[in-house]
Amino acid sequence: MDGRASFEQRAVAGLGERLPFRDWAPELKAHWAEFSSARIDRELRFMHAVGLATCIACLFFDERAGLLERGLWLRLGLVTPAYLVAMALLRRGDGVTRMLATVVPIALFAGVTSYLGTSAQGAFGDRYLMASAMLIAFSVVLVPLRAGATLLLAATGYGAIAIPVLASEGIGPHNIDLFVFTLLCCTAPILIKLRSDRVQDSNFLLTLESRRSQDDLLASNRRLETLSSVDALTAVLNRRGFENRFAAAFAAARESEAMLAVLLLDIDHFKRFNDTHGHQAGDRCLREVGRLLNSECERHGGFAGRYGGDEFIAALFGEASREAGAIATRIGAQIGELTRMDDTGIDERGIDEANSDHRGLEDSIRVSIGVRIGSPMLTSRETFVSDADRALYAAKDAGRNRVVVLGE
Repeated sequence: MDGRASFEQRAVAGLGERLPFRDWAPELKAHWAEFSSARIDRELRFMHAVGLATCIACLFFDERAGLLERGLWLRLGLVTPAYLVAMALLRRGDGVTRMLATVVPIALFAGVTSYLGTSAQGAFGDRYLMASAMLIAFSVVLVPLRAGATLLLAATGYGAIAIPVLASEGIGPHNIDLFVFTLLCCTAPILIKLRSDRVQDSNFLLTLESRRSQDDLLASNRRLETLSSVDALTAVLNRRGFENRFAAAFAAARESEAMLAVLLLDIDHFKRFNDTHGHQAGDRCLREVGRLLNSECERHGGFAGRYGGDEFIAALFGEASREAGAIATRIGAQIGELTRMDDTGIDERGIDEANSDHRGLEDSIRVSIGVRIGSPMLTSRETFVSDADRALYAAKDAGRNRVVVLGE
């Protein structure tokens, strides 16, 4: 995730500064290659398939120009195998291999067309030369290569066209216009190609920026969702958060036929504690009770929440649920060890000021806990909670500071 963030940060910098591709950071170029490689290979194979079909279709014009036999040898014996080999090599995805597999068959196609043009009579010769020049022009614009490979394609294509003409006719007033036309066809489209690449690069950077914004938004939404399901004071699940999680866990337990337990905990005489020691001490008491309950439940694969006021609720599953009574007793004992500390930070039990969150708790913090253990196959989750509530009231009626367990 950090690496991806780094890519996107550099992308934003490249977009804001209008940096050309050659000035991108190496990792951003690598990210672009990873993002674009498969698409480029697919496009190149498609372009080669079109080029191969066009090359074979040109046999019709070779026949009209009286060059069918020679065209068959060159187009089917040289250009066609070059295209087929190139399409096979493009599946490798290597940068140098991709460039050669793209440039070579196109240059061969143009060179063969130019060579046939030197053998054609009359106007057919000029048509062949113009067609080979247009082939390079279209290829420069349409073939998805970076600037360096595009320049190589243009230069190789021009050379493939010019060499047969120079070898056959030389250069002079009678054909200088064709050389100029060919040069323009091979070079002018480079400007269009560079402009198109710049637009595509900007779109790529914008895509990264949009993706980063979406990720940030999703992360913010997840944080908000977490905050909306967590009690701000005690840092355990709030009632809605607990009920949502418990509903999913209950369904999973029912599907797997696992046992579960629900614990309802109430702080004994909390209102009196609050009135005696103040709301700040009461808040610290709630935080500590929530921390101890949550810690013990998580240790056994369960979870806890604040049910409201000074009431907490927890759920345990599987083997831990069978021990829910013992776990509840241990939680009650741990809460009973919370002590109210004096201003020196040290109480009679030797708790030092490192446990500063314990300040404001009195020696007599006690809790009553109701526990319901059973199979989710036999009852609903609402009944589980109401049974745990009945067990809690039974604990209070029996004198508080105790655990009452209801089972099946």
